[in-house]
Amino acid sequence: MPRRYSCRWTGRTPWLHAGSIVERDADGTLYNTALLFDRAGDLRGSYRKIHRYGFDTGGATLMGSGDDIVTVPTDFGVIGLATCYDLRFPELFRGLLDAGAELIVVPAAWPATERSRAQRP
Repeated sequence: MPRRYSCRWTGRTPWLHAGSIVERDADGTLYNTALLFDRAGDLRGSYRKIHRYGFDTGGATLMGSGDDIVTVPTDFGVIGLATCYDLRFPELFRGLLDAGAELIVVPAAWPATERSRAQRP
């Protein structure tokens, strides 16, 4: 897993949210992981997706499940990390708020079939 990134933008030193990526753990388990790097390019937070999509198909069979709620203090507030399908589980977001999150970053991509089901009449 990356521990640093390099930014060549002239005069700018942004925080970088890289998510989500597929991470392979030392034991071979794959995780859907979001990374947060600080202005110096150092890894400040790593979140392994807790809620995998599907029960016995798709991501639930291919990826491991994370265990930890992750917040990262930054110079512009405490950031909470979540990923895609986590949006359907409000207890995660309550946990992030209880852990001090002031801003929550959630990369998500929803197939058209899922978007139409989620829309309210």
